[in-house]
Amino acid sequence: STHTHTHTYTHAQIHNPTHTHTHTHEWTRYVASLPEHVPIPSMWSHELLSHELAGTSLLTNVDNERAEMLRQWEYVQPMLSAAHIVITLPQLRWAYSVYRSRCFPLSLRERSMNAGGQGV
Repeated sequence: STHTHTHTYTHAQIHNPTHTHTHTHEWTRYVASLPEHVPIPSMWSHELLSHELAGTSLLTNVDNERAEMLRQWEYVQPMLSAAHIVITLPQLRWAYSVYRSRCFPLSLRERSMNAGGQGV
């Protein structure tokens, strides 16, 4: 009989630097330091979005962004399953929100470099 182990990490495990696991990585402490919630519109509830962004183009942008995340998540599920990795849609949304809250557009970095800086 072949036993297959599936790696599923809860948010608490990701954010607990004292959590012991046989797999350690140089990014573990950084990931553990990230916030559990990032208040960007793509993470807001549908009710809050509808109330705060009604009639704006941002509401459409957020809806499109969420739809694209769902499409990407559905696309990678067979590959993740084959590798015995479980990533939920809320986990993907969390990762996306953390990424979006910490990145700068290339154009901003280019402007900084052209102004004699070393980038952002």
